[in-house]
Amino acid sequence: MTRATLVAIAIAALAFGIAMLAHSAEQNDTDIVQVALDGTRRELATLRPPLTVDNFEGLAVREEGAEANRRTFLYIVSDDNFSSGQRTLLMKFEVLPEG
Repeated sequence: MTRATLVAIAIAALAFGIAMLAHSAEQNDTDIVQVALDGTRRELATLRPPLTVDNFEGLAVREEGAEANRRTFLYIVSDDNFSSGQRTLLMKFEVLPEG
């Protein structure tokens, strides 16, 4: 299976690397990917139909708590571009530890 080309839309800093919001035109989906400081990638989420896939353009990160109990939240945002066919959305996700 050929891996789709991802185009970075937004990047936000995390304590353990970066989070990247990327879009694949070939598959009409949006991926949220964590890139660790050593370059290791972890796919956090993929949005594709029938889930909401819209004009996502922004990514923000909020971390709370001490290192041992840290919780990380990602927010993605889209705008409607003044079009009745698009929506303005703000979506919130919590990044859970692996394992």
